[in-house]
Amino acid sequence: MQDIAQACWDAIDDAYPDERAILVGCSIGSSMLIWMHNHRPQQTAALIMCGTGYNPKKEFIPPRIEAYKEHGIGYRWGYTFEDFSPAFRSTPMAHFFADLFADRNVFGDVDTIITQFQAYRQPEPEGHHAKVACPAIIITGSEDNTHRTASRCRSASPAAS
Repeated sequence: MQDIAQACWDAIDDAYPDERAILVGCSIGSSMLIWMHNHRPQQTAALIMCGTGYNPKKEFIPPRIEAYKEHGIGYRWGYTFEDFSPAFRSTPMAHFFADLFADRNVFGDVDTIITQFQAYRQPEPEGHHAKVACPAIIITGSEDNTHRTASRCRSASPAAS
């Protein structure tokens, strides 16, 4: 995860050298933000996270990897709905969000997504969330599957309270 965090910072440095960044992530990308912040806290102005929860066991990762291997990049659209509440899944807004999420498929590939999931499986260092020392917001729907554990992200991080 340190290598991925550094690669993300390298991309930011190329476009905006010597500037502080507001880091935005969705789903597993939200988890990457904590690694990025802890790598360069002085350059992190704030964190905005959505579609995330605190899951230290990370048992969801092996099935996601297998589904990506079986279904390819198109799997992103369908699994978007897995974290939505049953009532929200059928709404036009849910479909808009899934379309928006899948529109990024042209910028990614299955091997990279699987590598990211595999890297995320590593244990987090002691105090990983508690080291967050910048403003942070977690955007979550009260009926979404990740909502229950999203509050654990906040409680694990004093700055996010």
